[in-house]
Amino acid sequence: MFGRRFFSGPLLASALLALAVSTVSPLAISARAAQPQSSQPWENGLGMKFLPVAGTEVLFSVWETRVRDFAAFVDATKYDATKGMLSVRDDGWRQNGDTWQSPGFPQTPLHPVVGVNWEDARAFCAWLTESERAAGRLAASQVYRLPTDEEWSAAIGLPREHGGTPKERNGKAGEVYWWGTAFPPPAGVGNFSDETAKGGRHPDWNIVVGYKDGFEDASPVGSFTATKTGLYDLTGNAWEWCEDFFDGKAGARVLRGGAYSRLGAHHLEASFRLDVAPQRRRADFGFRCVLAAGPGTP
Repeated sequence: MFGRRFFSGPLLASALLALAVSTVSPLAISARAAQPQSSQPWENGLGMKFLPVAGTEVLFSVWETRVRDFAAFVDATKYDATKGMLSVRDDGWRQNGDTWQSPGFPQTPLHPVVGVNWEDARAFCAWLTESERAAGRLAASQVYRLPTDEEWSAAIGLPREHGGTPKERNGKAGEVYWWGTAFPPPAGVGNFSDETAKGGRHPDWNIVVGYKDGFEDASPVGSFTATKTGLYDLTGNAWEWCEDFFDGKAGARVLRGGAYSRLGAHHLEASFRLDVAPQRRRADFGFRCVLAAGPGTP
């Protein structure tokens, strides 16, 4: 059902613009409506809900981007995000022919989309921005994008961190989580590598001993307790791409939050960052959008 179009490297910026302009959406965007305000909750034409977060000038999606949201983008643009995804089997993480549509485990339209890379996430945000501007739902200065590393830290409740780059800030807060300092975590705070996974199809995974969330792999968004800022799955379920270079200059981008997958306990710490090439697709990599009032990407 999906055509194939793949963009990477230096062609990405022009490809994003072409996609946005040529495929302004038939997406289920409702009739023209009032535009979002920086201090007020917002629901867009895809039913994605956003909340203001103290310490930032953006609205955060309360959920990780869902399968159904990404499917609307692919349906409208014929964008191809299917190549080279790593998924997990008995022999570890390999290319098994899985994709975001079928990542190696059962999923519903309300699961977080996984198996997407940083470039895919940016392409989705560019398309959604242009689609909603065309529908009159966004002003020209308003844009969907990935959160910056510092915005993500504010969303999880960290105080201002020391360090000029994500690499310099990485792990500095230590054993602090969105729920506090208790470990193992209290029941119901997120979807992690747990007793359910080890007793199911992932017997070799490192797990949070004594924690059971009921899911062997990813779970539908919003299945667990929200943070104090009203955001779901900010820790666990899927790693979330951020805008920044890990070292502040070039190369690897930043992932935050941990996932459902095999882990070290430090992956769940609020200040932990993962540095990954922006072209990498893996069945536990997803993303969360923010809505910024100002123009462009920081």
